[in-house]
Amino acid sequence: MAILTSVGGSESNFYDVPDADLQKYAVQKEQLTEDNAPPSLKGKSPSKDDAEGTMPSGMMGGNSDVQGYSSDVCWVRYGRTVYWWYC
Repeated sequence: MAILTSVGGSESNFYDVPDADLQKYAVQKEQLTEDNAPPSLKGKSPSKDDAEGTMPSGMMGGNSDVQGYSSDVCWVRYGRTVYWWYC
């Protein structure tokens, strides 16, 4: 089972989701580049103000014990893809 939380709003909710059901809700993630930027970010140098959300940089996969980055990771969702960048 995976424990998930809601993002944003004044109240956080927790959900206990069976592992088999998680795949139904999977989205792609891509690091934001000039070539793959969604329309809202085309031609921009995005900042935290452009993000739908942020998270500590160690949470983007790999070894989260590494504390070598001082920036957060910002993200926006476009369709079924989440685009992320260091901010």
